Amino acid sequence: MTVTTAHLLRSATIEAIAALHIALARGRGIGEGRVIRRHALRNALLSVVTIFALESTFVLEGAAAADRVSGWRGAA
Repeated sequence: MTVTTAHLLRSATIEAIAALHIALARGRGIGEGRVIRRHALRNALLSVVTIFALESTFVLEGAAAADRVSGWRGAA
């Protein structure tokens, strides 16, 4: 996990914790750990998964470009 991804996860988790459905879950008496795992992290991971998918396409594009430049199949 890169620093940027960790920072994104942290800020998205803080934003998700401030949401109304988190306060309602706490009000229902659900434990803090379960609220964080089942409600806050589930919403925070959406942005992290999106960024990871975008970053992985850049890695694959770079590997394809290195393969084309070097001319060796599977070099990258």
